[in-house]
Amino acid sequence: MNNKTKLERFFKNNGGVLLLEMLSRYRIVLVGRGQRDARRLIDAFSTKFDIRYTEDISEDLWFFSDLIIFDFINEELISRARKEKTNYLFLIGNENDVKKYDLKEEEYVLKGPGYLHYLSNIVFNMLKNRSLRQTLEFEREKYSTLVNNMGCGMIVLRRDGKIIFSNSSAKSILGYSDRELANLNIKDVLPEESVVNKILKGDILNNQECILLNAFSDERTVTLNSSTSLYGAERVIQVTFMDITTQRKNEKLIEFQFNFLDNIEEIALAVNSRGDIVYLNKFAAKSHGYELQEMLGTPEKNYVKQHSRYLKSKSYALRTTGSWIGREIRLRKDGSYFIVEARRKLLKTSKGDFELMVGRDVTARHEMERKLKLHSLLLNNVREIVLAIDSSHHIIYMNKTAEDFFKISSRKALGKKMEELPSTLLKQLLGRIMPLCTETSSGKLVEIEEERGTKIMIQFVSQCVKEKGRVVGYVITGKDISGIYYILPSLKSRAELLEKLFNPAVATDLKGQILYANASWLETFKLDDVNSIIGLKLVPTFLRVSNKVCKDVNRILENNGYISFDELTFVDRNGDIFKAPLAIIRLRDRTGFFVADISIVMKNRIKT
Repeated sequence: MNNKTKLERFFKNNGGVLLLEMLSRYRIVLVGRGQRDARRLIDAFSTKFDIRYTEDISEDLWFFSDLIIFDFINEELISRARKEKTNYLFLIGNENDVKKYDLKEEEYVLKGPGYLHYLSNIVFNMLKNRSLRQTLEFEREKYSTLVNNMGCGMIVLRRDGKIIFSNSSAKSILGYSDRELANLNIKDVLPEESVVNKILKGDILNNQECILLNAFSDERTVTLNSSTSLYGAERVIQVTFMDITTQRKNEKLIEFQFNFLDNIEEIALAVNSRGDIVYLNKFAAKSHGYELQEMLGTPEKNYVKQHSRYLKSKSYALRTTGSWIGREIRLRKDGSYFIVEARRKLLKTSKGDFELMVGRDVTARHEMERKLKLHSLLLNNVREIVLAIDSSHHIIYMNKTAEDFFKISSRKALGKKMEELPSTLLKQLLGRIMPLCTETSSGKLVEIEEERGTKIMIQFVSQCVKEKGRVVGYVITGKDISGIYYILPSLKSRAELLEKLFNPAVATDLKGQILYANASWLETFKLDDVNSIIGLKLVPTFLRVSNKVCKDVNRILENNGYISFDELTFVDRNGDIFKAPLAIIRLRDRTGFFVADISIVMKNRIKT
């Protein structure tokens, strides 16, 4: 057998042992100032150590060794060593350095006579003790973390009942701090004397249901276990308990609710963690078109049209808050569906988790809401003012025309009574209309007044809405006829003059609504009857200008009473567009107030 074969066999038989010994040796880095000291330091250590010598204090020095031994010391070096997590040791040649650097016993070895002979043993014992201390500290932290993360409370008692330890759950359940519990006896938190006597006698208790008093004198129902063990030379009692107060309350609540829900005309059912129906009342079975026994024990998903959005919403709410409110589409036995406004609550009991649902069939209301929404869309495009008021005189609806007329948004008006409204005009209108709304009325007039004294005449129709003979509200439809009522009579003499004009002329109130048009206007704009355009807005029905131009014109008319344009765009009834000059004159009544505008189109200069 040649030398190569012998070497291969040796490593095959002993290589694992050598590798293990090499990996288990302590890694020591010796830091000196010169090669002269290197050999004496290296030779001081046995083969139980993996030794490396260096004079360079680099960054990686602190990461790859079990211990660093420095053969010198200075302020910067001791400061850095104390900041790092690596074990270190300074070889001190002068006792004055111990005081100078405030060194602790485990930080240095004094270079006494023959210190190199016992340096290896000192280092070995030091590392072994530190390793043991770290292991014990780790085990203690692990045990402490385990105990404090237990779901149940844990307290340790002496034989006289004094509490000497408690975990986080115990402190949370009992509501005491560490210091407060250290001054208490088991009798202070466990009022049942018979249970206390069993615990202190050393009896083993399993799932003993009893009452504990917390720091606020509230009773907490718990299941309790006790056992004895040795702690050092002393025998102690370990007590663990689980708070089941909420479970017991939920069980009583479920029992009460089930008894109550059996006698109401609302859908009520409960499902277990698997989704099977474990309870339902007669009304729930009847609403679904089944007998009670047909649905009991079957999966609830058979009776619910479960969209993914519905499932995600319900699951998230129950998981985070324990309750959910929403609408469910439920299926009847005949295949039809109905809409339920449901409330779900998650109840945790000792028998498991249950999901309780109580709901009301709102199919009819849903259909009514759909129709009301459709009506609202239609009414928003109606030029008349539309208001709806309930029997207690709260505003429950107003269309866009009403919002614009009273200068108030629906958001600020809905749900408010007359005296709570911020709009003075709306208060006046309701104050005058409501006494007239006892029954259905049509064509009635009420007069209201703006802040500046301008009078407004409203013609309204009211409809009294009843349900089973009981008044539930009123719907009021009205329109502003101030122009026709106040202004048109004063325009009659001037209207005769306008009829003789060759040029088309139209009279509008100060809001731009048409009050009168002469024959030339009707002919030019291809109209048959003046009544068909009364109440329409001049802009944009016949005249096409921007809102900014309208505001500018109104301001000039208020100041000067007259304005003219060289060319504006007009449109007739057939949609044909033409351009022509326009003059506007603002008329006053006998008292000097502006009442109307006369707009005259220069017919001989019309451009098509």
